[in-house]
Amino acid sequence: KLCAKMASDFSKPNKIHTLYDHEIKEKLWPLPIEDLLWIGKKTSVKLKDIGVTTIGELANFNQDILYKRFKNQAIKMIEAASGIDNSPVISTKEESKGISNSTTLEEDLDNKKDIYHVIDALCDNLAIELRGMNKYASVIAVSLRDTTFHTYSHQRTLTNATNRTDEIIKVAHKLLDEMWQQEPIRLVGVRLNNFVTNSNHQISLFESIDSIDKNEKLDKTVDDIKHKYGTNVLKKASLVDNKITKKY
Repeated sequence: KLCAKMASDFSKPNKIHTLYDHEIKEKLWPLPIEDLLWIGKKTSVKLKDIGVTTIGELANFNQDILYKRFKNQAIKMIEAASGIDNSPVISTKEESKGISNSTTLEEDLDNKKDIYHVIDALCDNLAIELRGMNKYASVIAVSLRDTTFHTYSHQRTLTNATNRTDEIIKVAHKLLDEMWQQEPIRLVGVRLNNFVTNSNHQISLFESIDSIDKNEKLDKTVDDIKHKYGTNVLKKASLVDNKITKKY
């Protein structure tokens, strides 16, 4: 890993570089000590104070002397200078803890209806992605940036985790109502956090299981159509005039 990282930082006139075991003395050791991975500015100054100016000098330096100055880091430093890195390679992708979508507006907005439309488009993008992950979001957040570049946000933890477009939009609208003070806005963002794999929906007095199932099936049908024919083939009426693109 260390050799791969060091080779990637070499100058790239030919854009391809190698750093095999047999090339370390030739390619790695002549480099200045501050070029070595994990050697920061302060450490490089301390190494130069004891006469270590290149990576090769560090690789061949007396370990006992180095230990007195750097303690347990001494061995790791010498191993790094020798091209040795025994840390494990992590090949599995870490599961996403949240997804977000934001857009910088072409012109500042000071009308709530217009900001609603932008939020609707952002929520629509995120809801499709969330359903594609087979996840439900427990937290929804809205962020705003005004013309003075002040950025602030509000979030809400949901009683029922959701991946439904209409529910995400409804909560995002309420968050905007709570936080916006009618100042001109130049950036709007929405974020979904705290994912779960299922949603045990608690029915209120004003809901029905049939209506929930109907909306979930509608979202799935729309997603399937968009995946097959493109994201612009179907849109909510409020999204028709919005040109929102994903910016993560």
